[in-house]
Amino acid sequence: MQTLKSRSEMGTRLRNSNNLIQLALPYIRKLFAFLDIQNSLISLFDADGYLLTNFGKNLISKPIFTEGENFSIENFGNNAIGLALVDKKPTKVIGDAHNAPLLREFSSYASPIVDNKGQVKCVLAVILNEPHDSRYIFGLLNMTSLALEKQIAVEESSNDLFLKNKIYSSLVESISDGLLMIDGGGTVIFLNKKGGEILRLDPTNIIGRKFSDVIHWGKPIVYEVLEKNKGYEDRELYLNSSKGIIHVIDTAIPIRNEGGKIVAVVNTFREIKRVSKLASRMIGTEVKFTFNDVIGVSSQIRRAVEMGKLASKSTSPILIEGESGTGKELFAQAVHNMSERKGSPFIPINCGAIPRELIESELFGYIDGAFTGAFKGGRLGKFEACNGGTIFLDEIIDLPKDMQNKLLRVIQEKEVYRIGDHKSIPVDVRVISSSNRDLAKVVESGDFREDLFYRLNVLKIYIPPLRERREDIPVLTQHFVKKIAQMLKKKVNGVDSKVLEIFNDYPWPGNVRELQNIIERAINFVKERIIRAEDLHENLAKFLDQKPVGPPILDIRLVEKEQLAKALKLSHGNVAKTAKALGISRPTVYKKSKKYNIKLEKRK
Repeated sequence: MQTLKSRSEMGTRLRNSNNLIQLALPYIRKLFAFLDIQNSLISLFDADGYLLTNFGKNLISKPIFTEGENFSIENFGNNAIGLALVDKKPTKVIGDAHNAPLLREFSSYASPIVDNKGQVKCVLAVILNEPHDSRYIFGLLNMTSLALEKQIAVEESSNDLFLKNKIYSSLVESISDGLLMIDGGGTVIFLNKKGGEILRLDPTNIIGRKFSDVIHWGKPIVYEVLEKNKGYEDRELYLNSSKGIIHVIDTAIPIRNEGGKIVAVVNTFREIKRVSKLASRMIGTEVKFTFNDVIGVSSQIRRAVEMGKLASKSTSPILIEGESGTGKELFAQAVHNMSERKGSPFIPINCGAIPRELIESELFGYIDGAFTGAFKGGRLGKFEACNGGTIFLDEIIDLPKDMQNKLLRVIQEKEVYRIGDHKSIPVDVRVISSSNRDLAKVVESGDFREDLFYRLNVLKIYIPPLRERREDIPVLTQHFVKKIAQMLKKKVNGVDSKVLEIFNDYPWPGNVRELQNIIERAINFVKERIIRAEDLHENLAKFLDQKPVGPPILDIRLVEKEQLAKALKLSHGNVAKTAKALGISRPTVYKKSKKYNIKLEKRK
């Protein structure tokens, strides 16, 4: 026979069934009192047929009726408990109808308790110490089991409701928006924890109070929804509370009864600064460049890098001057990435690419209805979206004069006014601007405001054109060949000496960007592993010197060796500085020095 032999097994089963036992005991006691039969036993079995508890006299001492005994058909053959489990209906087995000899002197009556899914939860049974068929006992047992079944259903429904409420509560409290519910009379029904934080209110203290008594929501917006019988979406509101003005974006959803009448209003809201942060993630540019991405060994470019690093430690405005293609945005990103604002928005704006009539709305935003064609609900400006981060005003020289005045005010006052609004919005934005011309000379000509120039030109970074740092051309060539060949999955190892000579003579009006473009074009069309003069763009043809120039091919390895030696010399043998100058790691410097038999001096 199958029993739960270990105490730990039975203990586990009893613990799992404890709630069921506690629910059943009052019904078992009442049934026992109604029956008032000596030598009887009322027992509760679990859904697997294991005896959980007994109530009665005399029979309890018999080993067969101990807790943990299994009365399934498989274990005891034909018996009322086993049949009730299988057939899911009340059953009785009298005397010799039992298969097991141990049970033939008894009568077993059993009634299953079934849940609303048709699953047996447990079995309630009456055992008599004699073969006696009693309709009275059978009927009373069935009535008791039905009552217990209803009680268990109520308990499970209550538990399900409690669990659902717990889940809903957890979900509501886990969302990052404020959630407020008000009934048809304007009384607060619910406010989640986040809503309390935003509104500076204790949710437990305002339930049951008129919302208008604790906060003024612009006009009584909630009552407007009730009166107009219509909700709204993403409305910008200023809330007047005892603890100051709260700026939020709110959505009101009316809840209606079957007759269509609004019986409650659900408000979801979030602070505007969080909305701005979310918007800036979408608007902002991926900031991927650091000063390690500035390639070059010349003193001019290293000076620019050092100035950039110093500027990154400050919060003052920066002016970056350099011709087109020198890498002004790269420097701006590098400054941002090295500053305390790293991780906050970086938003670039090309002042010359935005139509004059749209520049103000682009920079400062506008409110709902500010002008014809404006988006419903208004729109954030780039300064507001960039709050806490860095805004890069590329080609600042193209900013219209009237906008120059407004930009000056924003920088000085650290606040913006949206078009059509009289309320100021505080902003914390670092301004980096750039110009491809000498901005001081533009000021002298009267085309740029002098006062704005001084506000922008607190810190200045000058990026030299490529023609002023020709010693960087070989290392840049090496860098772009490797990078672009890998990107295009082409096996290109180097350039011939004629190409380097052409590159050195060429004036590079497009600077580093043009060099990168020419190399990419050449790698796309080259058929061999070496880029030759004929693979270059036709614009470079006139710089081709027909005189013999020594070895016809200069492998990129020779260029690499020369540049490594030069970088080590300029850094006085400092491996870390050499690695940074060449845009490689320190282990790579050691590896290549060994490869090219370049001796590294031990520093004292």
